[in-house]
Amino acid sequence: MQRSPSIIPDPDPDPAPVSARWPVSSIQSPATLGPKYYNPETSICETTPGVKAYSGYVHLPSNITQDIQGEIPFHVSAFFWLFEARHEPEKAPLAIYLAGWPGESSMYPVFSGESGPCYANKDGNSTTLNPWSFNVHVNMLYIDQPSQVGYSYDEIVEGSYNVLDGSITPEKLPQNQTTIPGKFPSQNPATTANTTTLAARALWHFAQVWFTEPAIPRIFIFNVDIQQHYGVKLFNETVSEAASANFTGPGGCSDQILQCRALAAEGDPYDIGINSTINDICAEAIEFCDEFAGGGAMVALSGAYAIAFLNQKWVQDALGAPLNHTANGNTAGNALIATGDPVRRSIADLNLLLSSGVKLSMVYGDLNFICNWIGAENLTLNTEYPEASEFGASGYANITTNSTYQGGVVTQFEGVSFSRVFLGSHTVSYSQPETVYQIFNRAMFYKDVSTGHHNIETGKGYKSKGPASAWGFKDVLPPPPPPECSISYASTSCSEDQLAALANGTAVVENNIVVQPAV
Repeated sequence: MQRSPSIIPDPDPDPAPVSARWPVSSIQSPATLGPKYYNPETSICETTPGVKAYSGYVHLPSNITQDIQGEIPFHVSAFFWLFEARHEPEKAPLAIYLAGWPGESSMYPVFSGESGPCYANKDGNSTTLNPWSFNVHVNMLYIDQPSQVGYSYDEIVEGSYNVLDGSITPEKLPQNQTTIPGKFPSQNPATTANTTTLAARALWHFAQVWFTEPAIPRIFIFNVDIQQHYGVKLFNETVSEAASANFTGPGGCSDQILQCRALAAEGDPYDIGINSTINDICAEAIEFCDEFAGGGAMVALSGAYAIAFLNQKWVQDALGAPLNHTANGNTAGNALIATGDPVRRSIADLNLLLSSGVKLSMVYGDLNFICNWIGAENLTLNTEYPEASEFGASGYANITTNSTYQGGVVTQFEGVSFSRVFLGSHTVSYSQPETVYQIFNRAMFYKDVSTGHHNIETGKGYKSKGPASAWGFKDVLPPPPPPECSISYASTSCSEDQLAALANGTAVVENNIVVQPAV
């Protein structure tokens, strides 16, 4: 079960440096944004001899983050974890990992096999080293954002976590199988970001503390459809036709999204959620699209052991985290949904990045429904930037994972690529770790995604060769993993009988997993 950690005091305001490469334990930024704290060097998760890691907080007072403040001023304490590269960290580039779903922590991918140095074991109290970690050749910085997500907070309050629905009540209640008391962020929706723009501004302030000259030369989108390429028909014709009509028909999903964007462009051009009427219209578009036009539900399988590990008191003490870990911050997530944030932005943002010369790697698992590769491929093929026609004319080449396995197909022109990863789930790097590891490293070091043998610097004209479409690659759907009821994801991983047993106190729980009644 999760336990409430004790409050850990701030570190010594002027401790000794911890590393020649990261030479400060506590600094005041040039813009007096507030101190950046490193904890003492951590040895959790990354256990490779000689490889260093550091965790801590960037504290951002409300008076210097006025561009994200609403009616209630709030501070931001943003948690980070830095893992140095296993090989030549002094020469390695730095990559930042930001989890994508509204309210999702960037910390449990550290332990779930999605990209981090280790896997949390089934006991939720130990780890196994991950050979396909992104930090083999790259310094990796993980950030919990926005405020009230993961270990990041505005203020810390006594609260209670509801196992059945994942909600947190800012009140300490008696502990039982469905209620876990602990320390949490305030749960006030007014003291977190409610649009991507505001979250990005907070991250910009974080970057001013971390970097002298922030720059983003490369962007990776790992977001990670099950359709006819696996011989599966998810819906009958009636349901499929209704979903299509609800998307394209008059007043349907597409029309509602376009209305949201048009109104936001006029009444909330800076996208900061200040117009309640526009917020409601955009939120209604999300609700309609999700219910009537094919919205999917995600069953999380990769993070349950990681969440249990992150809520061990000894782990929180070692990391300097004075509160429980919130894997999916409902307060932050609901605040973003309430403004309709997921449907406000358009392809124009991607066009701007590409026109500015930013390299882009889109990596999608083809077993995923909620973020399917077909829609992502269509997005990349409809981008508008100077080299868009060259990208559109590129063919699909095999992705060589190793000497015996082709892990997917990729279409690429110079620094822009789209990869369909075979048998990849929503958490594509969890289900296909070696393939995604190869894609990540090839993109980071300006190599072709297909083989890693060709340089793809701008101007060299590298173009992948192969079929014009990825639809010709078909396979047999693998069997589903065995069901497992985790109290970290009870609402999506447990049966009705298991939920009822948790509610009435008769469930047998071991290491956060319900073992009786069985699924």
